[in-house]
Parts: sequence; C-alpha cells; structure tokens
Amino acid sequence: MDGCRDAMRDATVDFMQVPLTAAQRRDFYHMSLAAIRQYSAVFAVSDTYAIGRMHFLQEQGMKISKEISIVGFDNMGLCERAYPCLTTVGQDAYERAKAAVAALQKLKAGEITEAVQKIHVYLVERESVGEYDAT
Repeated sequence: MDGCRDAMRDATVDFMQVPLTAAQRRDFYHMSLAAIRQYSAVFAVSDTYAIGRMHFLQEQGMKISKEISIVGFDNMGLCERAYPCLTTVGQDAYERAKAAVAALQKLKAGEITEAVQKIHVYLVERESVGEYDAT
C-alpha cells in the first residue's frame, strides 16, 4: 500500500484499512457505508475484496458503475462471473512465478535479493467502471 499511497499523494484519495476476514469486512462496510457512498470509485487490493464490496453495495441498493465504480487486482476468473463483470488490474502469472522462484533461489544460495520485485501490470476493462459524472 505504501507504493500506492506514494504514487497518489497529490490526488484526492482516501485509503481504508479493510479487515482480513469476510465477516469483519462486512461489519466494516456497514460502519463505513456513509463514507463509501461519497466515493466515486473504489480500488481494492484483490478481486476477492472487490467482489465482496460490490455485492455488499448492491445489497444496499447502490448501482455499480452508475453510482460507484469498482476495480480489483489479480484478474481472477471470477471477475467475468461477477455482476457486473469486474474491471481489474492483471499481471502475468508466469512472470510473477518466475520472479518469485528466482528470488527464492538467490536466498537459498545465500545471495542478497531485492525485497521489491516489479512486474508489468495491465488494466482489464469490464463493466464495473462507468463514466464519472461530477454533477
């Protein structure tokens, strides 16, 4: 999250520390509903979190992509089965695994490896994001 905060420090962005368990997240969403309704978009750290929030907001009567846009991260197959289909950030699983194995091999050999690995990401545009209307 630090990298995301750094990249967006000049933007008008709020960060919410969302609980780990589904039950805790649901309680958190209930307590934060008034604040969430003020947002135009949500970027979640995973597709699982994004879809959970999307379902919660739909249960509260919010229209995804019309009242609020939601974007996940991972590009899981579940994204295409969610309604509306989830816009997400994807990355090459092969490249991610290759970087992880290379780092583990270096560590095993006693070599120093970079703690941060950079892997190319791409946006997968689907129906959970709509046009922003500031009016």
